[in-house]
Amino acid sequence: MTPLEAITHLIDEKKRNRQIPHCAMLEDVVRLCNLPAPELKEELEKLKKEGVIARKQTINSWSIYIV
Repeated sequence: MTPLEAITHLIDEKKRNRQIPHCAMLEDVVRLCNLPAPELKEELEKLKKEGVIARKQTINSWSIYIV
């Protein structure tokens, strides 16, 4: 599963379950993608630069939103 597919899947799941906020947590994306850390980081940076996703820092991690 690509990072964008994982993010979309996690956000859709939260919407179906009526959980707020509608975002994907970084550790959940890592779990679903099974990509090496450098490759995942590179893909997330690319998506951010393209304006597809936005990241917000949480206390212990990052939350990812689709723009």
